[in-house]
Amino acid sequence: MPDPGPSRVPEFVPLCEKCGYVIESLPEDSACPECGRPIASSLAKARPGSAWQTGRGSGVARWLATAAEIRRKPSELFTRIRIGDPRDPALMRWSLLIASATLATVLAGAILLDPGLGMSQAGAAAFAAMAWLLVTPTGVILLRGLTYIEERGLRFFGTRHGFRISPAVARSVCAHAAVGWALGAILGAFVTIALWLLLFWPVGLATRLAPMYGGRPPPTWSADALGLAFGAGAALLWFETLAYIGMRKCRYANRGVGRGESGDGEAEPDAGTKTE
Repeated sequence: MPDPGPSRVPEFVPLCEKCGYVIESLPEDSACPECGRPIASSLAKARPGSAWQTGRGSGVARWLATAAEIRRKPSELFTRIRIGDPRDPALMRWSLLIASATLATVLAGAILLDPGLGMSQAGAAAFAAMAWLLVTPTGVILLRGLTYIEERGLRFFGTRHGFRISPAVARSVCAHAAVGWALGAILGAFVTIALWLLLFWPVGLATRLAPMYGGRPPPTWSADALGLAFGAGAALLWFETLAYIGMRKCRYANRGVGRGESGDGEAEPDAGTKTE
């Protein structure tokens, strides 16, 4: 009877996190017979969790701590996250909201500061507020859809490569990768501000371009569009990169919850068998 391979092993059967060897019932103080990795380092309890999963205090503080972890050492973070942690959905919601609100704020600021609109200050403020209220929830829905597609993609490509990427692994990885959406959007906001300072304040490059517009201030939409495009591109790239790193680091990750919850109904391999 052929071995099922790691991708077919039920998610609560412990695997060596380096090679995918089934380590169920092997002594914790021993090493993987296949690759020599210590058994204890592959167990679910060896994953202490991210700052979001283990931290206390406000959501803002825990999100900032997690973002700092991801920015500094993303590969190390994905070796520590807990799989299937109940706090993961909240982390994703925070990240998507921050990303969408940041991009919406950049757009609202562009409306308020663009002299070419020909609107009164009150009218521009009302228009900017409406744009913010429309773009923020729309962005959250769009980013959530893209994140869901990524979850399905991780499961598909993980299976193709022989990894055990269960729904819980895909959710935990994408919940932390979603911080990349927010970090990219924040970076785009800083780029937009830098372009504004360079072009329009106090006497920037736009002054030299004024003769091209009949002496009038040139339109500011170019700087806004560049900033928004950069932010959107950086957010997508950051998210995809983190998702890929997470898939590689969690390809045989073990979940530390009670047995029998996977619902796949597959027979469990014998302890100490090779799954490849």
